[in-house]
Amino acid sequence: MKGFLHSQDGSYAFPLGPKVTTIGRENCDISINSPQVDNQHALIEYDDEQRCFILKDLNSSTGTYVHDCRVQNAAVRLSHGDFIRFGFNGLPLEFRIEQQQQQQLETTMPSIYQRQSSSNSLQLITQTIPSRRVTSGITNHQQQIDVRQNPGFSLRGRPSSAGTKRTSAIITNTSSHGSNGIRDSVVRANAWTINNTSNPGRGVINGNFSGELEVPCQDNSEITNRVDQLEKEVKGRDAEIRELNDRLRSLEPMSSTFTNEVHTLRSELEKVKRDKQAASGLISSLQRDLHSKESDLAKLTREIEGLKTDGRDKDLRLQSLQAKLNLLRDRGRAEEDRFTKEKELVNLRNKIKLAEQQINELNESVNRLKSQLQDTEKQLLRLNQNEQKLKQECEHAREQLAEVQRNETTLRADLANAQEKHNEFCINIWKCFSNDNDDEYDEDQHNIIEQIQQIQQQLDQARSEIERQRDINSSSNEQFRVSLGKFIDILTSAMQEQTTANNLLHARQQMIELEESADNDSIVGMFKRAAINAVDSHAKLLSGINNLVIKRDDQQEDLSINEILAIIHRQYEELRREKDNLSSEHTFREQTFRSELEQITAEKDAFWQQRFNDECDRLRQENAQLQNAYDEQTRSFTDRLEIATAQNSEYLQRWNILQTESSQKIDELTTKLQEYQYELTGHKEQQNKLTDTSEQQREELIRIEKEKNATIQDLNGQIEVYKDQVRQFSKTIVQLEKNLAEEQEKRMKVQTELDNHNTFTRKLIQLLDINDDTVLNVSPLATMPATDRYVALQQRQRVIEMLLQKIEMLRERLTRKEDLLHDYENDLGKLRQAEILLREKDFLLQDLETDKRSKDDEALFLRNTLKETEDHLNQEKRLNSSIKHGRNIDQPQSNELIRRSGTSTTLQNRYSTDPTTKVRTIKRDMNQKICRKDYEIKTLKQELHEALDTLSEQSNKVKLLELQSKVKRTKILF
Repeated sequence: MKGFLHSQDGSYAFPLGPKVTTIGRENCDISINSPQVDNQHALIEYDDEQRCFILKDLNSSTGTYVHDCRVQNAAVRLSHGDFIRFGFNGLPLEFRIEQQQQQQLETTMPSIYQRQSSSNSLQLITQTIPSRRVTSGITNHQQQIDVRQNPGFSLRGRPSSAGTKRTSAIITNTSSHGSNGIRDSVVRANAWTINNTSNPGRGVINGNFSGELEVPCQDNSEITNRVDQLEKEVKGRDAEIRELNDRLRSLEPMSSTFTNEVHTLRSELEKVKRDKQAASGLISSLQRDLHSKESDLAKLTREIEGLKTDGRDKDLRLQSLQAKLNLLRDRGRAEEDRFTKEKELVNLRNKIKLAEQQINELNESVNRLKSQLQDTEKQLLRLNQNEQKLKQECEHAREQLAEVQRNETTLRADLANAQEKHNEFCINIWKCFSNDNDDEYDEDQHNIIEQIQQIQQQLDQARSEIERQRDINSSSNEQFRVSLGKFIDILTSAMQEQTTANNLLHARQQMIELEESADNDSIVGMFKRAAINAVDSHAKLLSGINNLVIKRDDQQEDLSINEILAIIHRQYEELRREKDNLSSEHTFREQTFRSELEQITAEKDAFWQQRFNDECDRLRQENAQLQNAYDEQTRSFTDRLEIATAQNSEYLQRWNILQTESSQKIDELTTKLQEYQYELTGHKEQQNKLTDTSEQQREELIRIEKEKNATIQDLNGQIEVYKDQVRQFSKTIVQLEKNLAEEQEKRMKVQTELDNHNTFTRKLIQLLDINDDTVLNVSPLATMPATDRYVALQQRQRVIEMLLQKIEMLRERLTRKEDLLHDYENDLGKLRQAEILLREKDFLLQDLETDKRSKDDEALFLRNTLKETEDHLNQEKRLNSSIKHGRNIDQPQSNELIRRSGTSTTLQNRYSTDPTTKVRTIKRDMNQKICRKDYEIKTLKQELHEALDTLSEQSNKVKLLELQSKVKRTKILF
């Protein structure tokens, strides 16, 4: 087999070396002077095992192209008619082989393992190249390329950058030369490449079609060998028959004294032959069973390999689709198909918009599910809190019930003791007042009388204490009424028309001195505080009026006295109206307060007792109802949570898949969709051609199988014919043996047959591993005496039983092996599922880690914002405190002004509402700001708590997933 690289014009050809041919710019077998070709660009190697040429790219910068398919740091099997270009825009060379026509197979591009020059990682690229027409007009290159061939071939080793393993690929190409110089190239089908990677055990082996095609060829060769052996045996038998005929003719004149012995020997021979046939039948049946089992195993292995190849083919197709997008970037596009491409672009954009809408809907659904989950979690927390409260209340009620039961037991014990003492007391009294003179006086009677007296005294003391407490309560009520009356009198006196700041301060001091021992929580303390607050507010009013009057005096000195008096009169009437309103409200509130006090004191005891009983009954009923409702809600919530978690996981997976796919598609399609329409049409034509070729190949396979079956049937018929001939020859041998007369020749024949039988039995014993020497020492029954024949028959039966046992053992082993194969297949399936689950868990772990990082960043941001808000609030608090201190400083100054003015201030009550309104607005604004800041702090704290809760939950989930993955890995390892 010789290979040549022909130019496209056919003007010159480069012969390839017998083993290795290097191609490059310097120091190579074929040198190409071009800047796009590296110093050592590629090599073409002849593989003796596969009998084909293999092109290997030596990790070149511009790559090598086979039918416009780039081969980068990989190997491809070449076939007759392939076009090769070294460099991006290199000279196209046609590869030709001087040999008989090669078989045409499917037109798919071999899988290429692309490896980067900087790292050891591999990237699998599978590409089916369309049948592209290369016109003769593309020979106009931008650069002049000088190609020359060195005189000698250097059989040097393969460089390390090209990989270590050889690659095999079945490639065909159909080429047709037309009048216009157009060449249609179809790339090979079912091809594969094998490259070494840094990871041990990583490699892709694809294709099992060649092995399946070679099976019928091997069967035909075996059948022809068997037929040749049978023909040789027939020829040997013919020669033996001729020799026997010659011997019979020579022995006819001799005597026939030993005819009877000959008959006996013949009968023994027939028996031995029958035994031999039975043994051969058993062996043939065993061989058939073994052959059937082996064929079943081969079928199973083929099916398994077929499934593997299908999966690999699918992976290769997916990778080829990915590689198409990368390869289509390097091709030029025509301007004629722009309108069609624009239409498809519009359609694709609509599809992308629909995909984005779907993604947004999925995001919304995910957010809804998250909100539902948060709501359910909050509800569960509330239910847990309610449960805890109810449990606490139930425990408190149980403790109270236990105390009541204890009190009941003590009261019952006291009653029993009292009854016993009462009985004893009655008996003693009966004895005291009885007329019998025989009874003696007991000292215990005196003690009983003393106890009665003590009880009477205790009753009198209890009555006196009750009366005393009543007097105390009545006196306290009277004091309370008196104190309230005093407070009311002080307030009325302080709120008169001609009150001054001194009067208000005196009234406030009297209120403070009154009932100093009263608690702030009591009714007197509350009324006291209200009265003091009213006095303080009235004092502030007076101080404000005085300030206003002073200011008005300073500002309005030019006003007339009549106008001032009119203004003062109006203000005085307004103040009088306000005082009347305040007094009426005060009296109304005092009456309502007294009536409420009386009602509260009257209904307090009965209300609390009834409320306690009602609350106990209500709590019991509510506890039972809440328990039932809680059980139902927990069940429903658990079901909802399981469904929601499942749906959430499914939506997340779909969302991640759609997001990745949409991002990839958007990034690739938005930039390259204008260039794909022309290539898609070519791909469609190629797919149609591929379907046609696949159908043709299927028809050829069916035809080959039919021819194979026909040849097998013919061979079986020939074998049966040969068997009939052998039987006829054996019959002739039997007929000729009847004429034998000599014992020696017959004995020799018998001995040879016995030797053959012994050798056969030895081989059988070796095959079946029987360690019994009695089987080897088998002698014919005819030569044995009558006494030993029975023992020999038993021995032979025992041997047959041993053979049957051994056959059963072999069958059991076969069944065990079949079970082991099934178990291995199941384990392989489980391992694949476990690998898929591990990959999914790894993706989930990565997603959870990213979520956790984002949540940590959010928590840090929220903490920083909290610190800033706290600092801002502290500043505002400081400002408020400073404002308050300034106001307290201004109050004594106003009091001094009031003292200096004396009674004249009462006559000149002139004021303006401007400073008071400003103070109120400032207070209002400050309060609003404080409320806003408090609300912001609360919301930030809640968000922080929620973020911490989610972080803790996610960390727990991550830990659980890590534990599950570790457990699964340990299970897979074991």
